[in-house]
Amino acid sequence: MKFIRKVKLMDNKKEYYIGLDMGTNSVGWAVTDTEYNLMRAKGKDLWGVRLFEKGETAANRRTKRVQRRRIEREKARKAMLRLFFSDAIDVVDPGFFQRLDESFLQYEDRSDSNKQMNALFNDGSYTDLDYYNEFPTIFHLRKALLHEDRSFDVRLVYLAILNMFSHRGHFLNTNMSSDDDRDNNFDSAWRELIDAFETSQLSNNKEISNISALLDVSNYPDLKQILGDRGKTKSSKFDILRDLLDIPKNEKHTCAVLKLVCGLKITVKELLSNIKNPSVDPEGLKISIGFAESTLEDNLDKIQEVLEDEYFDVILKAKSVYEICLLSSILGNNKYLSDSRFEMYERHKQDLQDLKSLLAEYDKDAYEKIFRTMDKGSYSAYVGSMNSHGNKVRRLGPISKEDKKVKENLYKLIEKVLEDSVPEGNVIKARILDKIEKDCFLEKQLTGNNGVIPNQVHTKELKRILSNAEKYLKFLQDIDEDGLSIKDKIIQLFEFQIPYYVGPLGREFNGVKGYNNWAVRTEEGLKPGVKIMPWNFDKYIDRTASAEEFIKRMLRKCSYISDEYTLPKHSLTYEKFMVLNEINNIKIDNERISVEAKQGIYKDLFTAGNKVVKKKIKEYLVKHNFARDDVEITGLSDETCTTKLASLGKFRAIFGDDIDKQSNKDIIENIIYWSTIYSGDRKIIKEKIEEKYPNLFDKKQLNKILGFKFEGWGNLSRKFLEQQGTSKVTGEINSILGFMWDGQENLMGLLSDNYTFTSQLNGMMDDAIKPLSSWKIEDLEDMYLSPSVKRMVWQTIKIVDELQSVIGYAPKRVFVEVTRGNVEKERATSRKQKLIDLYKKIKGEAKDWIKEIENRDESAFKSRKLFLYYMQQGICMYSGEKIDLDNLMNDNLYDLDHIYPQHFTKDDSIHNNLVLVKKEINNNVKKDMPITREIQAKMNEKWKALRKGDFINSEKYARLTRKSYEFSDEEKAGFINRQLVETSQAAKAITRIFSQAFDNYTKIVFSKARLVSDFRQKFELPKSRVLNCYHHANDAYLNIVVGNSYYVKFEGNPARFIKESKGKEDEKNYKYHLGKFFEYTVQNKNEIAWSVEEGNNTITTVKRTMAKYSPLVTYKTEEGKGEYFKDTILPKSIVKPIVYASVKTKNSPLKDVTKYGGKKSIKTSGYCFIKYIYKNKKVRKFETLPIYLGSSNHLSNEQISSYLKQHYVSKGLNNAADTLEVLIKFVPQKTELILDNHLYTMGGSSKGDMYINSNTQLKLSGEYTEYFHKLEKAFELKDYSEIGKNGNTVITEERNINLYLIILDKLSCNAYSSKKNPVVYILEKGKETFKSISVEKQANMLLEIINNLYGNKQTVDLEEIGGSKHSGLCTCSREVSKYSEAKLLHKSATGLYSKEINLLEI
Repeated sequence: MKFIRKVKLMDNKKEYYIGLDMGTNSVGWAVTDTEYNLMRAKGKDLWGVRLFEKGETAANRRTKRVQRRRIEREKARKAMLRLFFSDAIDVVDPGFFQRLDESFLQYEDRSDSNKQMNALFNDGSYTDLDYYNEFPTIFHLRKALLHEDRSFDVRLVYLAILNMFSHRGHFLNTNMSSDDDRDNNFDSAWRELIDAFETSQLSNNKEISNISALLDVSNYPDLKQILGDRGKTKSSKFDILRDLLDIPKNEKHTCAVLKLVCGLKITVKELLSNIKNPSVDPEGLKISIGFAESTLEDNLDKIQEVLEDEYFDVILKAKSVYEICLLSSILGNNKYLSDSRFEMYERHKQDLQDLKSLLAEYDKDAYEKIFRTMDKGSYSAYVGSMNSHGNKVRRLGPISKEDKKVKENLYKLIEKVLEDSVPEGNVIKARILDKIEKDCFLEKQLTGNNGVIPNQVHTKELKRILSNAEKYLKFLQDIDEDGLSIKDKIIQLFEFQIPYYVGPLGREFNGVKGYNNWAVRTEEGLKPGVKIMPWNFDKYIDRTASAEEFIKRMLRKCSYISDEYTLPKHSLTYEKFMVLNEINNIKIDNERISVEAKQGIYKDLFTAGNKVVKKKIKEYLVKHNFARDDVEITGLSDETCTTKLASLGKFRAIFGDDIDKQSNKDIIENIIYWSTIYSGDRKIIKEKIEEKYPNLFDKKQLNKILGFKFEGWGNLSRKFLEQQGTSKVTGEINSILGFMWDGQENLMGLLSDNYTFTSQLNGMMDDAIKPLSSWKIEDLEDMYLSPSVKRMVWQTIKIVDELQSVIGYAPKRVFVEVTRGNVEKERATSRKQKLIDLYKKIKGEAKDWIKEIENRDESAFKSRKLFLYYMQQGICMYSGEKIDLDNLMNDNLYDLDHIYPQHFTKDDSIHNNLVLVKKEINNNVKKDMPITREIQAKMNEKWKALRKGDFINSEKYARLTRKSYEFSDEEKAGFINRQLVETSQAAKAITRIFSQAFDNYTKIVFSKARLVSDFRQKFELPKSRVLNCYHHANDAYLNIVVGNSYYVKFEGNPARFIKESKGKEDEKNYKYHLGKFFEYTVQNKNEIAWSVEEGNNTITTVKRTMAKYSPLVTYKTEEGKGEYFKDTILPKSIVKPIVYASVKTKNSPLKDVTKYGGKKSIKTSGYCFIKYIYKNKKVRKFETLPIYLGSSNHLSNEQISSYLKQHYVSKGLNNAADTLEVLIKFVPQKTELILDNHLYTMGGSSKGDMYINSNTQLKLSGEYTEYFHKLEKAFELKDYSEIGKNGNTVITEERNINLYLIILDKLSCNAYSSKKNPVVYILEKGKETFKSISVEKQANMLLEIINNLYGNKQTVDLEEIGGSKHSGLCTCSREVSKYSEAKLLHKSATGLYSKEINLLEI
């Protein structure tokens, strides 16, 4: 790639700023001069918004790809199996394979040589009917092949093995042999479970009191027998287990593990019941899981998100035990699966006979319902088919959630019928009900439980069948040049699975080395013509090298040194960094603890490998005289440290006290690296260890090491953590990790201007400029951005590149705000409930408090004053005097005060920094400083009591009791820095890109959303996210104003500003107040960023600009990609040609959906625009293009024309097909379309119509923009009772009606009069009715009307005012020749460039 060197900015060019508001669905942008006036170009104001769909992960595509490869490999295995058997079968029956291949075709579609009705056997004396009479199920055939000492037809042997190749079982138990080794499998799984359970407890400083009983080998036979007993219920199994192991009921966490292995359901709360303050929110604690539940997979995903690795590992290990026991239950006393399936068939047959006999005798109506309907709970619904009185039904199509409960529904219905109709004492009734309780009535051979059957179980059966068959099928004994028989090859083919880390084996893709091929071949494997098979796999493929290549593709690059790989998340070095980065924040009296204290905490508390709680840290500091016993520890995010030295703790059990030797640490680091890189593949890890460290570990130690679980990668590389830097303050030279150990800084501190690390990192980057126009989206791959961030960054690049191109030179500054998405969560516990819970813990007058709180509505506690009143037990926090509740809202009497004053910090947290106080004391005693000693002396005991009762948290307590009356320079700089520093993924990416795109003249400045929000509030600049999308451009503009003011004031370096301001605090350049920042002129040296001078105040310019309705709006057009259609094949009775995709898209009889059914929901990539003649009229029309035709880049006009002609001919439109001409090959969705003087964006299609969404933005006054904001907030909180500052209700009927009439007026004007399917007529007719509905319904309807206007909601429910539930559906005919005006509008990223295409003339 060619780089362009720095080009200096010409002095005569006007300096300008760019503002960006980057979100996951939009990028707002603005360009101003240095006085915040919008610049203009192409006759337009330079500000606007780019809208796009959020980037999604490729998880669905990946799943489809995996399924596709699995199917292709299964076909290849079956083809090889056919090859092995074909000669022998052709001798007996030359037409067998043809019949098999055409068995699913209708008679007329079969080959001429196969015009007969049998699908398998067409011998004179043996047909399909004879086959099914002899072998009702495939398991009957397999059982016969296993046990009968006779020669079987080669075709029967082939069919049995073919069935096994379709159901090979899972490959999860890699250490399991194909011999019947159930005892060892259980013993190993149980030990791993208890090891994981013990680890999870010890990591939280908990011990299992009865660990010896759980590990007692003598209990294993009983455990296995109990868990695998088909005759016991899940609950009875649990009770017996608990008694056997002597587990008391109050040990809920241990009971939870036992419940899991019994198949019972537990909650996360039960599993963590012995952990105080678990790091899982209340909603997470409610998640339940049971291995027998239909929701297992979904709940496993949810639990993995909330649980730490140690606890999730317990669940996975419990699942392994459960599945081994379930398998044992399935096999029973049988050695082979087919034997147990045969017994199950017989039991089902007997169960069915029992049920039918009872119902026939006692309840004929129930008999009809259960066996002759497909109703809910019927036997027919359970088995999926019905054949009664000539009425044949098979359940086809997707299985609904209700269908997944068919067994449960059947059991419920049978229980009810038997209880109601069959007398007590009936033996058959009792037997049925008992089997239902034990979940073994009417068992089916094919269920979800089959997923627990490993490949080894099937392999054992296959080996026996082949051993029997080779006695009379001599070709199975044929041996090749490598000494392998056909029998051996079949077994290897059946057992083999391509390791996930080897991946696809193809060397080329379309003539080019495949991007997704990373398999490393041996020298032999590189020879031309080599065909890789299971029996030569290791000869041609280097497993170890392939695994390393695979992981390298998955590895992350260092966040700071882009060409370095990150460390494993559990490496000793990375865990040390994480712990130091956390404990270096620990403070006492708002001062960081000494290095000696920090190192002591690390050595004495953390090196055991367990989690460390704040209480233990305090005890340590007090014990070693580093702190007083009444001190409050701050700086930690929770009561329990979030980091720990887990790996050190695990390997201490291996190395003992020698673990601190560097040579042993190096060994550990290598083992952790191998374990992480090979994702727990025990075979490779073991080979690596034995190769590198032969005889170092005994068998027991090695097995323990192989049981350790290390997953995931950190964000930093070893080179980054170990690079040397210098402290600018002391001159000391050390590494980042060294400074963290020998000093008190965390990572952010070390990357500050006080050290050389940041400048060194910048020096590692190439100083060559890479213009934005040179960037390609592929260049973002190395940044490891999430899909949503990647799309956001790429759209930003396109916008800024276009702006720079239009203006002709680089900006002076770029101000960036990065939206982190909707990260705010609803309060897990309401404020009201929180207060009730707190007061329940205290005695005496608590009952009166609780009654008082319970009598108030939840909404009342949204008042910060009222909430703090109760959190402070009704007293002033600075005097201890009682607060008069009746006068609480009188601002002349009571204040909300910031403990850390707003002068220095903008912390408005009600939990950390706000207190309720008497105004008099706040004004006269505390003023604009931290807490005075006088206040502390008076209130210390009361604060301590509130802290003890959890009425105030540790951070607020520490701020109240801090010993320093003044803030240090470091603290002041830190407060400012929080307003300026942005650390998000997108921020790092855009900084790197812009740093390479612009020379040093252009500065990249980040602006926090909170600052802009405060600015809007202060100067009454309302914002509504629903009303229109201009707010993105507005925010981008305000980012310039606010960001530049902070940047100029502090020169981008708060530490230096604070240092230089010493003794000059009253000078204009150095005076500041973060809470009143914009009340003073902001300047530094010769640059004024904000003026409050009369006649020249900046806010006038800002308000004038914000009042403009000129932002440009563009949409990123979207080509549909992904799955072609839904996978479910629907029956021919409901499908239609074209609308449904055929089962096969290539030439095959299966293309006829009227015979063989088809797949619904054909996904489209976009539209093409065509013309043709129909009934002597010229027609111009958009037609949809299915994704399966190919991407727009590779589609030709001829391909599109051929597809559409076939479509038209099938509908009898021959003339249209003959005259069809493709005018525009591809038009993606979100393209802008003008129809009859109204602007839309194009959406999806429905039959002959197209969904379209208005792109004409609604404009309302500032007053109603603010009111819309209030409506949005009320809808989000589901609370419409907000009280304004004037004491009046904010959302009222009167204001709703006024807004309704204003919207009605707007939608009636010229801009909207030509809009398709407008709701304006319904609104006009229903305006009187609107007045009579509730305020809440009015508010919701107003929001829905606007959401519908832009297509955020396709329809709006106007039923309350005389419309329909689905009003406002905006569509147009795809046949645009019906309209008087039809134009396509193609716009550039900013909208400054556009191209119009007249569809009626093209």
